[in-house]
Amino acid sequence: MEPDRGLAHHAGVPRGAPGGDRPLLRPPLAELAAEREPLELALRGGGHFDDRVLWSGIDGDLDGLQALAAGVRAVVKECGIPFEDRPLRPI
Repeated sequence: MEPDRGLAHHAGVPRGAPGGDRPLLRPPLAELAAEREPLELALRGGGHFDDRVLWSGIDGDLDGLQALAAGVRAVVKECGIPFEDRPLRPI
């Protein structure tokens, strides 16, 4: 099983591009965050792929994390921003 890269992975903005999609996403993501209680999460285990990628597993409120991921993905989709719609699979 390959872990997901984030709540909604968006690699379409080149590094260093001024602004990118951040101004469009900031208000709806801030509203989403304000509506939710903080999640209790902890890092669990870890490793690396090659010499470039570090990873860590996640433990704790995984149901809350899944709900947050679904909310983030809905906001990104509503804003019309393309992203990799891969399931979140914390390891």
